Amino acid sequence: FEGQIPALASLTAEEQNQVFSAIADASHGQVTVSDLYENFMNTGMGVAQSDIIGTAADEYNRIVNDEVAAYCMDLQDIDTTISKICSRVNEAIKNVQ
Repeated sequence: FEGQIPALASLTAEEQNQVFSAIADASHGQVTVSDLYENFMNTGMGVAQSDIIGTAADEYNRIVNDEVAAYCMDLQDIDTTISKICSRVNEAIKNVQ
């Protein structure tokens, strides 16, 4: 992850700390590891599992998280994000029926 922020979801807690430490060090005291953790990981903007129900709730939740992550990384616009969520969830529903 040299000089860049990797997809944090796939990092262990130790790796997240390494990434945040490197960024905090590079900021020369302008941000701390705690600041970064709170702003990237503890935003309160996650999807609560209890909000998504159905026969494949875990899969629906994963789909939403995948597509919202792509939106947050500016890889797609909001209309594309919503469209992809709908089509992928509809496909998942068909597969469990």
